[in-house]
Amino acid sequence: MPWMGEPRIRRGTSRRYTRPMRSMADDLRDDTRKRIAAMSPEARVELALALGDDDAAALAAARGIGVNEARTIIARSRRLGRRPSCADAD
Repeated sequence: MPWMGEPRIRRGTSRRYTRPMRSMADDLRDDTRKRIAAMSPEARVELALALGDDDAAALAAARGIGVNEARTIIARSRRLGRRPSCADAD
């Protein structure tokens, strides 16, 4: 028995007045996943390499440096925070 002033909670009676909406980002993400899944492995590797080149070019343009220097910065930042491999302990 609820105390005076406490709301009553009815189980199983919650109704949604609106349907959940899909965002544009959800649609784009699904479309991208479908397009990539339909690609051959060789095409996926080419896409990954092209995206890496685009990242290096964007970093170079943003910092006013050469693309090779940007690639070096990206490679260096990937190594930061990694623990040395125990295989290299010899």
